[in-house]
Amino acid sequence: MNGVRLAVVDSYLETSTTRTATRRRIGGWNGAGPFKIVNNFLEAASENILFGGGDPAVDGLVPSDIEIRRNLSTKRLSWKDAGVAAKNAFELKNARRVLVDGNTFEHVWTSGQNGTAIVLKSANQDGRCTWCVTEYVTFSNNVVRDAASGLAINAAEAGAKGLPLPKRANHIRVVNVLFQNIGAADWGKGGKLLRVTNGVSDVEIVHVTSTSNPNGILDPQNTGDLNPNLVFKNNIVERKLYGIGAGGNEGITTITKNFAPFIYNQNVLVNTSSATDQSIADGFAEVALPAGDDGGRRLERGRLPERHVQAGGVEPVLSRRRRRAGSRREHGYAAGGPARTSQQQLQSLARKNRRVVLERTRRRVQVTIGAQHNLI
Repeated sequence: MNGVRLAVVDSYLETSTTRTATRRRIGGWNGAGPFKIVNNFLEAASENILFGGGDPAVDGLVPSDIEIRRNLSTKRLSWKDAGVAAKNAFELKNARRVLVDGNTFEHVWTSGQNGTAIVLKSANQDGRCTWCVTEYVTFSNNVVRDAASGLAINAAEAGAKGLPLPKRANHIRVVNVLFQNIGAADWGKGGKLLRVTNGVSDVEIVHVTSTSNPNGILDPQNTGDLNPNLVFKNNIVERKLYGIGAGGNEGITTITKNFAPFIYNQNVLVNTSSATDQSIADGFAEVALPAGDDGGRRLERGRLPERHVQAGGVEPVLSRRRRRAGSRREHGYAAGGPARTSQQQLQSLARKNRRVVLERTRRRVQVTIGAQHNLI
């Protein structure tokens, strides 16, 4: 999509042979936009959708005003058995004002890359594009499933050692996204849900549900990696081997060191491992939604874990029912236990939540491509 005012709509784009599977399906690096990619079937072993990845011929050009809605992005499972290298399902290296809404991204295994389904970053690919940037991105109402890892946001990288870095990625919103089967053995090593690294600013992660992310919820690059102005609230995610950060820095220490200033509020970390001392729900059976027409309003106060303030942020504690029974366990910490709610029930809850949020969005927000997408 190296042009202006281009669209791919209501199309079925498949790859017929293994030999051509490694070609990316839709991409652009030398066009100003606007672009529309809506209601398509997109199949490729390489990136299904990619903006950036080459230095624009026009100085200062950033592909902008991009609308990506209601697409199925997939990779044929027979390619995995045939040893075809898979790349990310969706990637931005140079893009501004992007709306990615209502899509399904699936089947990303470890091979050509590390198996991360969604990658958002600023990249100076060939050395000239110091102005390249990924900013003002809304990733909302999507399903990401069957991948080694979930979503990575990297502030800046260069295509080769010694090249100057581009502008840092900023203003990324991840809203009402369902992650399923992240880190299962079928997809290779990984199991990390979210990585925010190398100085990304103004990342908002809200109403995210993940039923499988065994190797971590949220990770920085290292203990000195500051990614300021994080908002992390109203999320329900698995905590198995690791949570937010790892080791002695897991939890509020990582949030404080790596993401300050931050808002951390009304989150439920669901314990699927006995080896933890975090304050979290003990299996998915502890997680429920309010009944009635507003059942999609996740984490309504008083029905899911209450709040208390600690170290400048807000950390979840257990529900009233569990706190009454918590006298036999110091601080009400979960002792662990397997998830007991079926996958079908979790999917039904997520669908109900999505319908409510979509209806609210239609009533309250008119999305205009060409403006910064700050959806409520």
